[in-house]
Amino acid sequence: MPEAKADELRETLAAHLRALSDGEFVILGEPMRYAAASGRFRHKPRPLPGRYVQYLRMGDDVAGECVGATAFGGTWEISPADSDRLRALGWQTPADQAGRDAGAPNYSIDAARYDTPRLAQMGVDALGVLRAPLESMEFRHGS
Repeated sequence: MPEAKADELRETLAAHLRALSDGEFVILGEPMRYAAASGRFRHKPRPLPGRYVQYLRMGDDVAGECVGATAFGGTWEISPADSDRLRALGWQTPADQAGRDAGAPNYSIDAARYDTPRLAQMGVDALGVLRAPLESMEFRHGS
């Protein structure tokens, strides 16, 4: 992973996380790509899987997610070794969250809002584990 780009993304992601208002989210991921439209009526093309991390501010907490492995219903093919690396970073699989509605089939983390440096570190490091092209990552926001 080009360390200068990783450092820049960590700092920028931390700033985005600090700026989130309640109910707002930020995604750091690959640019959206779409499958070719198909079928008789050429329905709207659907997004292709991509590598990303996303965070949602909920009061004094932040919920984070990293693209999930196809092994547990996610959209990205992740090897068992890379899954172990993600878990070592602090990301949890849906199975790690027994007794809790995990929502989407993604790796996830819940943390206090003030823990933005660690959340940003986890996010950029996860993209590195997944060998995402850091130079082409982009931020998307919403509420």
